[in-house]
Amino acid sequence: MNKAHSFRRLILICIATLIATPVMARDWRAVLIDSLKPGDIVFRRGQGGISETIATAQQWVRGQKTRWTHAGIVHQIKPGGPIYIIHAVERGVTLDTPAAFFSATEALAGTVMSGDTRLAHEAAQLLGRPFDEAFVESDGGERVYCTELVTLAADAAGIPIPVKRRMMPVALREAVILPDDLAEALLARNELARK
Repeated sequence: MNKAHSFRRLILICIATLIATPVMARDWRAVLIDSLKPGDIVFRRGQGGISETIATAQQWVRGQKTRWTHAGIVHQIKPGGPIYIIHAVERGVTLDTPAAFFSATEALAGTVMSGDTRLAHEAAQLLGRPFDEAFVESDGGERVYCTELVTLAADAAGIPIPVKRRMMPVALREAVILPDDLAEALLARNELARK
């Protein structure tokens, strides 16, 4: 093989990689969205100021790289109907489509963990609650942040998640549930259930 042929081949491989990369980046979203079932718990690594603040604080407290910055619960209002994600954001506890929740402007990465349909039912009871900017659980769910939403729904469904609460390096009054700690607690619970 001569140098000119090798160089052309290298250029074609580079072009093919550049063309394929956006398709692969979109592909994880489609696969993940197609796999969602009511009651599943979803996580995303968000983009933007709030996500970066959560990631930085979480990394500092946990001493390891942040994987997830936001969580929600999959809900289906009526059987056979569209799937939504219930999650707590600045506008309160709300419903978004999976495409919006995992959109390229919102999510750098995402995952789904098997849940229970009772979680979706209980999370739906919290729709419309205001966002908890103070990140406190002692208000009994009057205001809610994303990981608190998941644990409140699990507690109400009778399937509590034993997850750590950690003090953060910011002026918060209470220890909080970090997205990565919640994901690890769910993985550990699912491992125990399989044994």
